[in-house]
Amino acid sequence: MDSISASPTSGFDANSVFAHVVRAPEDPILGVTVAYNKDPSPIKLNLGVGAYRTEEGKPLVLNVVRKAEQILVNDSSRVKEYLPIVGLADFNKLSAKLIFGADSPAIQENRVTTVQCLSANMGNHPKIFTIGGLSVKTYSYYDPATRGLNFQGLLDDLSSAPSGAIVLLHACAHNPTGVDPTLEQWEQIRKLMRSKGLLPFFDSAYQGFASGSLDADAQSVRMFVADGGECLVAQSYAKNMGLYGERVGALSIVCKNADVASRVESQLKLKSRRYELPLKFACMFLLILFAVTNLLVNLIGVWFFRNYARINLVYRKAEDMNYHSVCLHVLADSIRRVKNAEVLCLGLVSVTVFMLVMPLFRATGGVLLQMAPPSIPSSALSKCWRQVMSREDVSEVSQARFWELVPGRVVGSLTLQVKKGMDERPILQYVHGLYHDLGVHDLTVQTDYA
Repeated sequence: MDSISASPTSGFDANSVFAHVVRAPEDPILGVTVAYNKDPSPIKLNLGVGAYRTEEGKPLVLNVVRKAEQILVNDSSRVKEYLPIVGLADFNKLSAKLIFGADSPAIQENRVTTVQCLSANMGNHPKIFTIGGLSVKTYSYYDPATRGLNFQGLLDDLSSAPSGAIVLLHACAHNPTGVDPTLEQWEQIRKLMRSKGLLPFFDSAYQGFASGSLDADAQSVRMFVADGGECLVAQSYAKNMGLYGERVGALSIVCKNADVASRVESQLKLKSRRYELPLKFACMFLLILFAVTNLLVNLIGVWFFRNYARINLVYRKAEDMNYHSVCLHVLADSIRRVKNAEVLCLGLVSVTVFMLVMPLFRATGGVLLQMAPPSIPSSALSKCWRQVMSREDVSEVSQARFWELVPGRVVGSLTLQVKKGMDERPILQYVHGLYHDLGVHDLTVQTDYA
């Protein structure tokens, strides 16, 4: 019978085989969170990881994410089987449509191959590329003097890059500078890179955050796809969906033709075997998010629109800029785009649409039925009518109508019969002033002579 011989590492009192391992430095970003957690100060503020927080500084999970998770938890038909090696097919299709556009020719021509993957952090890029055997160099981007884009420096550096080099670009909301090229500058970048034979690799982690529009924030990527060239796009939903720890993302590669795309996908499948297999739960409830609002970020854009109207403009109410109509338009667009939504999701959207439409119906009905505006009492309108009729130069007031076309904005019209020989100008000045003080913003007065 064989016996186990003693070795220098056997026994509890021997030196550790890991004794030579040196302590690694803490991550500069995550280390801030560690220090924050240890700090006993009641007024501490964590400026490390960029993530949603409540007013108290606590982690915030979006309500729609909570609801989507609950739908999955309550779904007894859901199983724990492995996903396909490229990930969930519907998730991949929706991710491609989100960044390239639902009517993208590249998608219709099957030139795009998309696989579900982990959403890597920006700080990992140099390490990942170096381990992959690539030589990493930086190009000019931010100009501290102007606090803007060093566009000429960027062009000069790209001009000196060797043909075939891969250039990492941020699709929008550049991290960490927050500075994005204009569409005209993106076009110059595209032309230069195509002429040099440089391969664009887009990092898209903040789609919807830069402008409030999913489509507007994808224009840089779509420019490169529209010219028929090739590019790579890595998408992360950690930020714009608040799915930080779920690590759900997608990689899309746009190729010259469908045959090349098919061969590229076969290689991506081999690469996917290295971590086998994609995460399932996160992308499943992300599909529900797609179905409910096509996407949550579109409504974030409306939220920004609403607060911009309230705070930065002369308006003080979101209704003054017809916020309900804007939100209704977004929801209608969501229903049009979502083809495979769950019945429950469509029900939620339908209820939301109904709640938004009702105020519009009430306002429209009030106009059609010529009802008095709710913001002005009928007794006040009658009092104004009597005051006008009491003037010696007015013989009759008729066809007085008032509407509230937009909440808080009352318009009206009326007809005055002026006695012969009287000057109508002081009468009009009096009538306009009287009704303006009452709250009528725009009054049309027609005068006739008796």
